[in-house]
Amino acid sequence: SDSHCTRIAPRAIYPLAMASVPVVVVAGATGAVSGQVVKRLSDAGRSVVAMSRGSGGVRTEARRSADVDLESLPGVEVVVADMAQLPSISRAFAGRSIDGALLLCANFEGQLEAEKAFIEACVAASVPYVVKISTWSCYIDEGLEIRYAQWHGEIERALVASGLSFTSLRPCWFQQNLGRGANLPELRDTGRFAHPSNTAPARMVDARDVGDVAAALLLLPAEERALHIGRYYNVCGPEAWSMSDVAALIAQSGRQAESEVISLEEMVGVSLGAGDALDWHARSQLVGWRDCWSKGKFNTPSSPEVLELCPPRRTVPQWIAENMPEMLQPQPSSPL
Repeated sequence: SDSHCTRIAPRAIYPLAMASVPVVVVAGATGAVSGQVVKRLSDAGRSVVAMSRGSGGVRTEARRSADVDLESLPGVEVVVADMAQLPSISRAFAGRSIDGALLLCANFEGQLEAEKAFIEACVAASVPYVVKISTWSCYIDEGLEIRYAQWHGEIERALVASGLSFTSLRPCWFQQNLGRGANLPELRDTGRFAHPSNTAPARMVDARDVGDVAAALLLLPAEERALHIGRYYNVCGPEAWSMSDVAALIAQSGRQAESEVISLEEMVGVSLGAGDALDWHARSQLVGWRDCWSKGKFNTPSSPEVLELCPPRRTVPQWIAENMPEMLQPQPSSPL
């Protein structure tokens, strides 16, 4: 295992067929965050029910999947479930002793109803602890006109009202977003890219680090878990990088890499043209760039509790080297 959360000790693997065996239910298990949670729980010897939409799920804006083969992981059972349907979700909980649950859903127009249905299933199953993956604190706390942040805020309030014990993780901008069409692919193919917050640094976080934090919380014994109940934690990368910094890093290889400032409205058009987001989502991003990123509100460290429990460690250069290594390989000099 490459886990650096050394406080997490492996435990005995239990067969899923035993109804009395404690199980962790993980929603959205094919995503980058949830997939990492499933992997970490499996590595620790825990039994996991991994919920997946399968081929019939709701199609949403582009999301990178974790490089995890769920079916091959020991102690993991994959259950096809539609987050928009309570009876479908309830199948993941039925007849099992549930020790915890991860609540995560892609940002789509049925998200609010889907996550509330998951909460209802948790209440019905008397789940003792839930970790929710939310969105950036600035978006929620400042009441910005960002639709998916408004949904996340309402879902967090629904968790409070439900009486469930929970912790909410609020990640900064994902490093995985660098792989979207208007970002590094555009820079690779054209030698330039543009962003409204071109020189403003952000603590971009690898989705797998967010998954590691969530898994660490779910693996805590009850007495330690109690310290985190009802808390909201920022999860941020170890370093701050701006888009212009990223371009400068790539230019060191000899590759043409220019970074430019673009207006907010122009960026919406670029994102839609690259197939990166639905229009409502792109306009929500516009507000985030204007009111948070451009004002330096993405350059914030993780919450102290996160740094104590399982500090994020994956950097932007590491993500590029792993996912788009051609961007960092030395380029031949052009003939004079």
